[in-house]
Amino acid sequence: MRGGVGAQGGDVGAAPDVPDGSDADRFADAYRLLSPQVRGYARRQVPDDLAEDVVAETFLVLWRRWADAPHGPDHLRPWVFGVARNKILRVREQHHRALRSVASVAAAEPARPHGADPAVEVAAADRARRLLDHLPPAEGEAMALTVWAGLTPGEAAEVLGCSVTALTSRLSRARGRLATLLAQDAAADADGRGRDDRP
Repeated sequence: MRGGVGAQGGDVGAAPDVPDGSDADRFADAYRLLSPQVRGYARRQVPDDLAEDVVAETFLVLWRRWADAPHGPDHLRPWVFGVARNKILRVREQHHRALRSVASVAAAEPARPHGADPAVEVAAADRARRLLDHLPPAEGEAMALTVWAGLTPGEAAEVLGCSVTALTSRLSRARGRLATLLAQDAAADADGRGRDDRP
């Protein structure tokens, strides 16, 4: 068997040796014979949408490494399947890596109760924005970064270009102002309901 299959699918560091003339005809014959077999093998190993990529990449390696590939019928097939196997291993790893990324993003998303009324969420977010608008900008940014964005005080301080001590002071003042605003809103709501309840 001339040449071997590289760890990354057989084409690592390979210079493209393009088949010509009768070699191109022999490559076309090999493709017609082996591509359905490689496709069937790949479909049993990876999702269908990725199987075609495996087939294409496998025969691209064969095309590029034609001069190194064994040309006897008993040797070419195992060589091509070795390339396909390496491609499948790489595709599986990439697919699993993508699934792990999606799973980690999904796990990081806050859980939302099922059936929650979106109007309630929009109203709450709008009220929170209005309350933050009543704060001085430095305090509003500190609250937005730590409460809404979920940054740690150290991370928020870095974003704002201040010390952690300055940031925690801003947060403390913001909490005090927000408590006062919420108490005023509660009192205004209670007065409004009291008037509405009167005959």
